[in-house]
Amino acid sequence: MFGKGVIFTDGEEWKEQRRFALRNLRDLGFGKRSMESMIREEALELVTRLTEMGKKAGTEGVDMERVFTIPVLNSLWSIMTGQSYSQEDEKLKKFTDLLMTVSRLMTSSAMLDSYPWLRFFYPWFKKYDALRTELRNFFMETVEDHKKTKTDGEPRDFIDTYLDEMKRREGDESYFSEVQLLAICDDLFTAGTETTSYTLAFGVIFLLHHPDVQAKMHEELDRVIGKDRFPTLDDKPNLPYVNAVLLEILRYCNVVPMTVPHRCLKSTEFRGYTITE
Repeated sequence: MFGKGVIFTDGEEWKEQRRFALRNLRDLGFGKRSMESMIREEALELVTRLTEMGKKAGTEGVDMERVFTIPVLNSLWSIMTGQSYSQEDEKLKKFTDLLMTVSRLMTSSAMLDSYPWLRFFYPWFKKYDALRTELRNFFMETVEDHKKTKTDGEPRDFIDTYLDEMKRREGDESYFSEVQLLAICDDLFTAGTETTSYTLAFGVIFLLHHPDVQAKMHEELDRVIGKDRFPTLDDKPNLPYVNAVLLEILRYCNVVPMTVPHRCLKSTEFRGYTITE
């Protein structure tokens, strides 16, 4: 789905799709306080799962590789498709494994953007292509289910909203299409899930190596919030140390070592160098 969506496009197509995606994701609660309750529910279920996993693992410890990915993905899945699963759901686990594999192969294939001929020497390139097709089919099934069950003008989630916009623009010249919808789903899940879960995983690693910082965070949380309620966004201004640690984690962690490809849209002069279109 390269050349579609919001990551691998530019110009008017990028502006139109990005503007639509941001506006409607915000309307559905993305990045707003209305999403706080959803995140809290996922966090509480995660704490329960970690407690159970810790009891079963004993002294062997808990494998944290996929611990954060599932709740992060579930929150995004709820906004995109209007569905929410238990963190133990097998369909969700399968989707998580597929998404993680594709994401890691994508990071490894970043060199292909600069040297496309390397694809002939990468033994996993065919596997990567097959997995992306599988991921696309997963999204396609979800979109087809929505087309069968949706009511025009009464969107339940982002996919319904996009399908309504496609119908509204029928006959007009626009970039709205089912291919674009599938590409946007792909972009949001591959870019939004792993980055968040890896940042949380880095945070755990850093705190394990700095127990003194962990203790100070714990003390501030106990002093400001106590042990009888859950923290909320309203508590943020009163937790300066916790905020500072979170910002330092974001600064220090290496989530995306190879970024997405960029190109120059017009010939430009910069500090004596000519960057051609």
